[in-house]
Amino acid sequence: MRLFEDHLEFGSNSILLATDLSSSSDTATVYAAQLARRYNAKITALEVFDYAWAGSPKTGGIPIGLAVMESAAEDALEELRVNLCKEKVQCDAMLVDGDPASEILKAIAQKNVDVVVLGTHGKEGFDRFAWGSVAEEVLRKASCAVLIVGPKVPRPTQYELTLRNLVFATDFSPPSRRAASYAFTLASDFDACLHLVHILPSSIEGCSDETELANASKQALIVISQNQTSACHNLSNEVSYGEHVDDAILARADVDSADLIVLGVRRASQLASHVPDITSHIIGEAKCPVLTISS
Repeated sequence: MRLFEDHLEFGSNSILLATDLSSSSDTATVYAAQLARRYNAKITALEVFDYAWAGSPKTGGIPIGLAVMESAAEDALEELRVNLCKEKVQCDAMLVDGDPASEILKAIAQKNVDVVVLGTHGKEGFDRFAWGSVAEEVLRKASCAVLIVGPKVPRPTQYELTLRNLVFATDFSPPSRRAASYAFTLASDFDACLHLVHILPSSIEGCSDETELANASKQALIVISQNQTSACHNLSNEVSYGEHVDDAILARADVDSADLIVLGVRRASQLASHVPDITSHIIGEAKCPVLTISS
């Protein structure tokens, strides 16, 4: 079975695990292994050693302490690779130096990656001065799907991936329409229940046009399912209300016992920008991983 086969013209069953060897990355590692076992994919574990504040060892200007840190990182990365191989997961490892987000994006292109998996440990959305800011840039600029394991996602106890309930939250935008095909493919592959969710502002409740807007939203959700090539046998269309879209999506995910949330995000410009607070907050608070698809 090819990973996300409906969407990849040159699919290679390649997963990039971007790790900083923290506890959040450890949880992300388990999810990467679960995907690899499910789709018989190969993992490339990548750690980027950032010398932004000091010279690279290749320049001869690095303090001895950093050289020791790099050696320790090499050892930890090799231990990760060996442990994955023991779990019958194909894996190689790369330690490079440079800007983390840039090196991850470069590896995505070089390795023909189908999905990149990473963890973030910002407790309230993204910590813009640490690993969270790397996740932010990657999910906005990556040409492939990005699976982000947030700080509130518990570590799985096994290496077999189980997806029973998927929540696909849509605003009917172009990125959201592209993300729909990923949601339907995963639901089909795992025989999972797919919950299509659209959030309307709570301010329209009780208004004269509430019924018309709700019915139009439900019809739009039906059209999404009719346009998919992957069959989903357990599907629900849900229109919810909320003052804040992110909180409403999180509440819906709790009600539906979501194992995965799927979102479409707008790709950043060359000048770079920030992930909207909606996406950031969902990733920071979700109790399950979030799969993001850029436009």
